[in-house]
Amino acid sequence: MRRNPSWNTGALYDLLGKRNMALCIFDLAGVHSPIELKADFTYIRLHGAADSGWQQDVTASDVRAWAKWRTLSA
Repeated sequence: MRRNPSWNTGALYDLLGKRNMALCIFDLAGVHSPIELKADFTYIRLHGAADSGWQQDVTASDVRAWAKWRTLSA
């Protein structure tokens, strides 16, 4: 299931930024949500490999890749 596209608005992102709230960035079967950093923390939800569906292990490599991306984006 993906987030309803009506969430992807400038008004929502502005509100999140004003309240220091993070948008949940998800990576589900290789598809991810818009990456909007609006808080001083990041909430990333990983669901496993592209061919595995919902209930699969996330590898250390997956976590390192997102951590590296977040460090570079800060």
